[in-house]
Amino acid sequence: LRTNFQERNRFLWGYVQTLGFDKTALSYHAAARAAGESKYRWSGLFNLATIAIFSFSRKPLYLAMAMSMLFFVATLGIAGYSLWIYFFGETPPEGYTTIVVFLSLSFTLLFFVLGVLSMYIGRGIEEIQERPIYLIKTRKTSQPNSSQNTTQT
Repeated sequence: LRTNFQERNRFLWGYVQTLGFDKTALSYHAAARAAGESKYRWSGLFNLATIAIFSFSRKPLYLAMAMSMLFFVATLGIAGYSLWIYFFGETPPEGYTTIVVFLSLSFTLLFFVLGVLSMYIGRGIEEIQERPIYLIKTRKTSQPNSSQNTTQT
């Protein structure tokens, strides 16, 4: 398994999940630690969590696209409210409506572009990782009179 994955940050639990190995639950009661408390710090746990999240999922990269949609809905609401105030309500400060609508649309466009770039980055990362598409359990050769037709890998 180690030779098929060339990544520096290896996360074994993610590999097992990705390759589709059979999984089962084992219940057990852990004995008390003989040497006191764990030396694993919160920074190490955080590092392990980021490796797990970003190595095996592109969902965090799609966050920018989701944010652009959220900003677009907010922009429509802010633009509608600003135009309502401009035409029917109190007189807003001069240029307020233009600035608010322009900034809202700018952030919406910015998050949309970030979302598109994130999708390309996610696909590029998958190609760079060079994870095997499948693992070969046995390999058969086409030597007719050989006693060793099958090799284990």
